[in-house]
Amino acid sequence: MKSHITKIIICLLLIGCIGCTPKQEEISEIYPEIINECVMINAEQDDILAMLKNGTGVIFFSWKNCPWCHSYINYVNESARVNDLQVLYYDMYDDRDDNTSFYKQVCELISDSIDEYAYVTNNQIKKAYDSNGKVRLYMPLVIYTDRGNIVGMDYSGSMEEDYEINGDNFWNEIIDGNNKRKDILALKLNDWSQAISQIKKQIDEQGCDNACEIKEN
Repeated sequence: MKSHITKIIICLLLIGCIGCTPKQEEISEIYPEIINECVMINAEQDDILAMLKNGTGVIFFSWKNCPWCHSYINYVNESARVNDLQVLYYDMYDDRDDNTSFYKQVCELISDSIDEYAYVTNNQIKKAYDSNGKVRLYMPLVIYTDRGNIVGMDYSGSMEEDYEINGDNFWNEIIDGNNKRKDILALKLNDWSQAISQIKKQIDEQGCDNACEIKEN
């Protein structure tokens, strides 16, 4: 009798798992470049859209087979970690490749900030547009939002073609006198993270949740 009941339970569990998505890989396992505690979480599409529309925090778009993303991710994680922030992580590769509705929504939500945070390298301005003039999400891409307003964005390195694909030569290159690119990036990301951390503390003190973080028109 017990054996029969056990078989029934197993069958029900198997039926219930049809269509289930596999457990997402741990971010720290995908990116061994993350040195300290990983403060990134795998985000759902709704979480990303909510953050871009009216949230306050940090979003990191990447894809696990991108060498440039691997050489970049620790800078984002570390700046967030020291400022007690959590980062919403999303692998956008498939969505971009399939030009999904979600991908189009994200491009639309960040479109007004693309020019403001255009990537400048070697006296050249590189903007995230495709050959048809439409916004294209290049990765790695990190975005900082204050109640739905983008207050920081960086995709440096994502459009480079003149450096080794692992990005080490790029980030260790000395520019602006005696400063390495990676040090300039780390300082910029830390400034944005620090600002977001302070804003979140103010919001918490006011007793606000995401419902009252409404983007101003």
